[in-house]
Amino acid sequence: MIYDEYSKLTEVIVGRDFDFSPVYFDSTFKLFFKANLDHYDDLDLSKCFESQYTAEILANRNEDLDSLAKLLESYNIIVYRPEKCEKIHQIKTPTFSSIVRSSSNVRDLTFVYGNNIIETAPSLKGRFFENFYLRKIFQKKFNDGYNWFKCPDNYLDFEIDSTYYKDFHISYQVDESQFTILGDAANAMRIDGEIVMNIGNANNLQFSKWLSRVLNKKVHNVFITDNHIDGNIASIAPETLFVNDCMLKNPIEFYLPNFMKSYKIIKIPKNSKHEYNTNFTNIASSEGMSINVLSISPKDIIINKDDISTLGELLYKNGFNPIPIQLRYCRAFGGGIHCSTLDLNRS
Repeated sequence: MIYDEYSKLTEVIVGRDFDFSPVYFDSTFKLFFKANLDHYDDLDLSKCFESQYTAEILANRNEDLDSLAKLLESYNIIVYRPEKCEKIHQIKTPTFSSIVRSSSNVRDLTFVYGNNIIETAPSLKGRFFENFYLRKIFQKKFNDGYNWFKCPDNYLDFEIDSTYYKDFHISYQVDESQFTILGDAANAMRIDGEIVMNIGNANNLQFSKWLSRVLNKKVHNVFITDNHIDGNIASIAPETLFVNDCMLKNPIEFYLPNFMKSYKIIKIPKNSKHEYNTNFTNIASSEGMSINVLSISPKDIIINKDDISTLGELLYKNGFNPIPIQLRYCRAFGGGIHCSTLDLNRS
């Protein structure tokens, strides 16, 4: 059972990437990461990434993910890994063609609440069958007594709201019923038993409604960023948030739902940036990677070793035990430690 982000972690999935470069990027990929891409209109992602995801870079990334898995096992946490993808699988639906991408950022497309595993509806064509490599893990948890749901398949033939997220906010007037259900699990977060979901467009509003009905529980909508909420907020202890509001128009308090207004807030410094891979075409923000941490207990937090002198010291001063680990190329792969893991059970 799992209702928060910080109780003692007992079971988790750690992602796995390709051993080869799957150069396939379409308009949905580009739109999803619009906020973080320079020269968006003229950018050819396939050309950018063809030389970026080399065998050496992929091997380094997988080496770091393997080390993360071993670290978690050293804390007596049961660790599952996705099946290894041996080749590129081409897919074709009635409305589009793509490939099956690796299960590297395993948190992105699966939300776990209570004993419910919920596969969500991605807005990227290349992620349509990404959870294929997780199916045996989910089957095991189903056999253990978990419920296993899947959001209705979207074939991306309904309208996708391409409103730039900075123009989409709580006063935005839209009839979301004309839009299909789209939203990543990483848009949502378990915070002290409640569910908080970032809304980036009208499709996400539909996703929030669907999730609320499936779980028969209120979902607190917030309007913070373009997509995933874990680049801005980490729930690290009861009524305690680790926060990145460096790129927001207002302080984070402005965006929080009422039940979180009195929370203790620990803010990362304005200059907390991963600069070690800036020659890459990065699809995630530098500040967002710093906040992408994983709590394994109410005191112990795994952070990127590049942040140990800044964020690690900040956490230590606030009574936490930061545990550093190397995870390279987070911005280029669009995921940090939190994104690369999926909690299945906390005690």
